[in-house]
Amino acid sequence: MKSEVKTNESLTTVILIGIGLFVPAFFQQVAFLGANKQLIIGTIVNAMLFACALKLNDYKKIVPLTILPSLSSMATGLLFSGLTKYSVSMLPFIWIGNLALVLGVKYFSKKIKFIPASVVSIAIKASIIYLGFKLMSSIMNFPPKVSTMFSTTFGITQVYTATLGLALVLTIIFVKKLRDE
Repeated sequence: MKSEVKTNESLTTVILIGIGLFVPAFFQQVAFLGANKQLIIGTIVNAMLFACALKLNDYKKIVPLTILPSLSSMATGLLFSGLTKYSVSMLPFIWIGNLALVLGVKYFSKKIKFIPASVVSIAIKASIIYLGFKLMSSIMNFPPKVSTMFSTTFGITQVYTATLGLALVLTIIFVKKLRDE
C-alpha cells in the first residue's frame, strides 16, 4: 500500500513538473491571447501549486515545483521580455511567495477548512511578492514605467491568478466527485 502511495505521488510530481515547465512555454507561442497570457498562465500555475499542496507530501518535490514555472517563463521570454534585469530581481520573491502558498495551504488546512486556508495563503503569497517588488523597486530604482507595470503585476494580479487557480482546482475536484458518484 505504501509503495502504491509513493508511486501515485511520483506520477503526480511528474505531471505537475510538466505543467510547471511546459504551460509557460506553450502559451508563449499562442499569439492570439495577447496580454491575457499572464492571467492564463498564472491561473494554471497557481492551480498547479494548489495541487502540490493537496497531493504532495515530500518537500523535496514541492520546492522545485514552486520554482520551475517562473524559470520556464523567464527562459521562454514570457516573463517581462526586455525587462530582464528588473524581472530577474523579482524571482526570489516569486519563489518564496509560491512556496508560502503551498506550505500555507498545507499548514492552515490542518487548522481550518481548505478554502479559508487557501484565502489566507493567497494573501500571504501576494503580500510577499508585492513587498518584494517594493523592496527591489527602492533598491534598484525601477523606472516609473516599469514600477507602474510591476506594481499591478506583483500586486493585484497575484491575487487574481491565485484566486482563479483556486477556483480551477475546486472545479476539478467538484467534477471528479461528480464523476466518481
